[in-house]
Amino acid sequence: MQVKTKVCRLIMLFMGNLIILSMMSGFVLASDWTQFQKDAYNSGITSDRAPISAPSESLSWDLYLSGSSGMVRTSAVNHVPLVVGDTIYVAEPGGNISAIDKRTGNLKWRNDAMESSSFQLGTPAYSSQTDTLFIPRADGKLYFASASSGNVMRCLQAGSWLYTPVTYDEGRIFFGDTLDPTFQGHNGSFYGLYESNGTDCWTMPLDPPDDGGFYWAGAAVIGDFVVVADSKDYVTSLYKNNGTIKQMLYLPTVFGISQATIKEIKSSVTYSPETGRVYFTSKGGYCFAIAFNPDGTFDVSDKDVAEIGESTSTPCVYNGRVYVGSGGIYGGSGFLHCLEESDLSAIWSFEANGPIKASPVVSTAYDNGDGEIYIYFTSNTGDSTVYCLKDLPENTEYELRWEFTAPEEKTEYVLHGVSISDGYVFFGNDKGYLFGLTNEDCFLPIVDFSANVSSGEPPLMVSFTDTSYDAHSWFWDFGDGNTSVEQNPVHIYETEGTYSVHLTAGNEYGNKTSVKTDYIYVDWNPWNDPGSENGAVISLPEVRNAIVYWKFSAPCPETGHVISLAEIRNLIVYWKFSSPMTV
Repeated sequence: MQVKTKVCRLIMLFMGNLIILSMMSGFVLASDWTQFQKDAYNSGITSDRAPISAPSESLSWDLYLSGSSGMVRTSAVNHVPLVVGDTIYVAEPGGNISAIDKRTGNLKWRNDAMESSSFQLGTPAYSSQTDTLFIPRADGKLYFASASSGNVMRCLQAGSWLYTPVTYDEGRIFFGDTLDPTFQGHNGSFYGLYESNGTDCWTMPLDPPDDGGFYWAGAAVIGDFVVVADSKDYVTSLYKNNGTIKQMLYLPTVFGISQATIKEIKSSVTYSPETGRVYFTSKGGYCFAIAFNPDGTFDVSDKDVAEIGESTSTPCVYNGRVYVGSGGIYGGSGFLHCLEESDLSAIWSFEANGPIKASPVVSTAYDNGDGEIYIYFTSNTGDSTVYCLKDLPENTEYELRWEFTAPEEKTEYVLHGVSISDGYVFFGNDKGYLFGLTNEDCFLPIVDFSANVSSGEPPLMVSFTDTSYDAHSWFWDFGDGNTSVEQNPVHIYETEGTYSVHLTAGNEYGNKTSVKTDYIYVDWNPWNDPGSENGAVISLPEVRNAIVYWKFSAPCPETGHVISLAEIRNLIVYWKFSSPMTV
């Protein structure tokens, strides 16, 4: 990609972020997961913790949502579980709406509120403004149900075959349909409704030559615009207030790939404010990225495409990397791909035990500045598995942390991915089981700390700051034989040396320790000490002391070294630019 394009992209982001940030909505508390990929961008990114080692059998749970099976499995969990506060919501094909305690898996209530059995492939959305669930059904009905009781407040015949997730933003809901009974997603419309009454709405029909429709292909809401892609390979930007088309791109023309090769778009669109681009995949095996401007137009000079294999997976973009799944509908292989965001080149791929139809999600809870993240996703096969991979910005290979396959009597296909909240991973399967996976580590504190200085001459006063998460008690070991139980202690190091600092933080679930080795360095002349590779920054008092020793040609009492004028000059340069000392 040309440097000019990159610079223009950064300028546009700088100018547009103020606009976009001021318009962002549909975002929820960290612990909530109120729509398909958590927010109106479909980001799939959360700061909540989830298990990074094998889930604990004693703390995890599963719940069978009983019901008969057949062409329509009335008890299947075929959407991403919604999480609001301490409650999980599931809409079942048989017509039930269930509310489950997220920590225990106990059923709070279950309401046979919807009229009849119907496929439930679209993920509902939740509004905290009205405490309402918006549930799309394959029979074309859209239900407005109370999240407190499950009672239906309104039912609209909104379209036909409502298979897309509902996207919620600023009092409006957005979704699409298809009229094609062959499951190809053709001949459909896209809708925007007010949540207050559900009747004042707009509809965007896709007329020939674009007779496309929407099958799993949900929208991202970006500022004043809704962006969605369809089965005939158009990506469209609409004004969210009235449905007027701002711009429509035909992907075969933009990318020089035939429509027969791209095939249908069956993923939702995701948007990354960090990169300013939208991302989606196609059944023909492509992952696309196109820059999106704050005025609702696309920048086709800033685009990329990669072949990853057949995909319905919505990409997840974080820290310069794109995570996306691939694989057919049933059987065969499946891969989780990690791509370089700037050009979608391959970094690594992980082979699962079956197709990865669903979208990966990322937890950033353990990223303390090093970019450490964990990726969670499901495979869609008879013995479907949930995977957790670790990744870092410099990694060229994945690290498999754990995988979970339910016992034979409880396992089945998993069409959708997971949601994450407060240390749990939630998902459901075709057999009607809902799972909540966690372990002890998810409830222990995340321990970290900082210091205002890390080097200097004795006596060295250091102010330590606790930056731990969810800690209620503290025990510091400063490495020189002294300790403290204060949260943010001040400690004076009297003796020269290098010290490792330990902080043990605790809560009601237990204790965890963070160690920073050789963290504090105490010496008046670190430039002449073999240990100066610790990167100590020279201070003004140290420069003054060195000048005194040089002026009187006095040897350093600790080392016997007589400092030279050249060394004095070097010290002044290091001090002036606050550069770490090197030897």
